[in-house]
Amino acid sequence: MSFAPARLQEEPVFFRMDGDDIRLKGFTIEQPPNTNGEETEGTLHVDGEFWNEFSYDDWAARDSEGKEYRVSMRGASSSKGSGWKDGTIELGEDYEFRIPGMLTVPERLTLIRNVVNKRYVNVDWLVEMNGSSENHNKEGLVGSIQQFGDLNLHIGRNEEAKGQRRKLSFLL
Repeated sequence: MSFAPARLQEEPVFFRMDGDDIRLKGFTIEQPPNTNGEETEGTLHVDGEFWNEFSYDDWAARDSEGKEYRVSMRGASSSKGSGWKDGTIELGEDYEFRIPGMLTVPERLTLIRNVVNKRYVNVDWLVEMNGSSENHNKEGLVGSIQQFGDLNLHIGRNEEAKGQRRKLSFLL
């Protein structure tokens, strides 16, 4: 998304995608010691909430001249719901996207989200577990191992539940 950072205070910009809802509400240039390090930083002031989990290297910014910067995140966040897996991540009023090395307010700034760690819920997946006697371990569990790339998934059930259908949910 591309916008004029100098106008954000008067005209906030909204980033809404895949359940995430972020408001870009201001932009400043910060000098040390009010930075994440020892260099000048552009600071994009934001609030809102994420449905999808994020990591701190998901974002980048490009200025009017085409120079690209990494973006780091700074500020308080909390989960809204009974836990982060079934609610949203709410950004505090003081949350910021920091852009180290940006010395001036650019005419246009493009915010780039490189990775979206999507969260899937209620996918109603079903895994058939037809264990045979050779699949039993010493605890009486029947199971199998499925491999998905680098992920090994061990699926097991107690022999007492044999013949019963069970719902199995995954967070990948």
